[in-house]
Amino acid sequence: MKNDLIKKLKKHDWIFEHTDKISEEKDNKEIEIIKKTSINLYKWCYFFDALYSSAEDEWFLSLNDFRNNSDYFFSWNEFEKICIESCTSPEEEIEVRNFWRAHLPIFMSTKSGYQYWTIKTSGENIGAIYYGREPEFEEVSKIAENRRRNRGKKFLACSFTYFHVNKKWLSILDNKNKW
Repeated sequence: MKNDLIKKLKKHDWIFEHTDKISEEKDNKEIEIIKKTSINLYKWCYFFDALYSSAEDEWFLSLNDFRNNSDYFFSWNEFEKICIESCTSPEEEIEVRNFWRAHLPIFMSTKSGYQYWTIKTSGENIGAIYYGREPEFEEVSKIAENRRRNRGKKFLACSFTYFHVNKKWLSILDNKNKW
């Protein structure tokens, strides 16, 4: 499944930098959240050091991004920082921080304005994927439902995420396939 997606992305001139090293670094809070929310997402983020469009204006976040070890100009939480800077009251800042605590970015784009995907990490719909964009980053649309449940407990992993590449949609996180 991962290799099929990589092949499709490469056909659209995406750059894939494979990881072949095991990090000795301790996982930080964000990586632990990914593991608890979706083991498939963790495996996906672990699979590459970098995965980005040839124009370098769209990219998936890797574990290196969450460890702040990437070469990207944007940090993994850049949009959260922008939102916090624009808050006009302490109450608004609390709302913004609560939103980003429950939505962890997994994909970022500057192609047609600032855009992103997040995975829901707490509250209702854990594991679902949401799309957001500027100017109101916290106004999101659900683009993929998490269909798996663990015996009535919280959602564990996202079923499908679709990625738009040159007007084609690619399925990337399919729980039916073993990675």
